[in-house]
Amino acid sequence: MLFTICKRLKKQFKKSQTPSLLGPGHVNHLSTKLINYLQENEKQKKKLLAKYNNDVLIFDSIFESGNLLQAEIVNPTEYQLYMQVDTNTRGHQQWFYFRVRNTKKDRKYVFRIMNFTK
Repeated sequence: MLFTICKRLKKQFKKSQTPSLLGPGHVNHLSTKLINYLQENEKQKKKLLAKYNNDVLIFDSIFESGNLLQAEIVNPTEYQLYMQVDTNTRGHQQWFYFRVRNTKKDRKYVFRIMNFTK
């Protein structure tokens, strides 16, 4: 899903409780399906943070060219990542593009990309 949402849109949909995961861009209208998806995504993040006492990273690739398929926590500083298959290949992955939030200052993290193939 490739959507970016502008801050102006956030104000417009404030009454419908649109999630705060908003970035730059221009969108005139949002479908109910997209709004529901973003709201559910925000709920899942809150549950995850509560489960791990706010000591877990939040991964996101809901933007153009984002290709993170799955992130698995090994421990609070180590994560196993799986990328989506590159377009027009026979199942190869040669790049990654995602966002990470909720990092802690002066803490080192290990990201193991599990499915890079060529």
